Amino acid sequence: MIVHISSIKYYKKTCPTTTISNVDYNTTTTINGCDVNVQNVKVQNNAKLTIDANEATINGHFEVKIGSELEIK
Repeated sequence: MIVHISSIKYYKKTCPTTTISNVDYNTTTTINGCDVNVQNVKVQNNAKLTIDANEATINGHFEVKIGSELEIK
């Protein structure tokens, strides 16, 4: 059997954006997402914030206190 195709439509899967704003992290936390926007965030009390995303954007105030960690992967 032969199948003839007259056209093909390709739809790119949309990548949702996760927005984190106005948050103080006091414990170890991981944020997973496709696109992650972070603004007005503070990491403190020896916490570690991990952002695991295809794209991460930091806007506005962002603070990592001494002893705390930020990892973007």
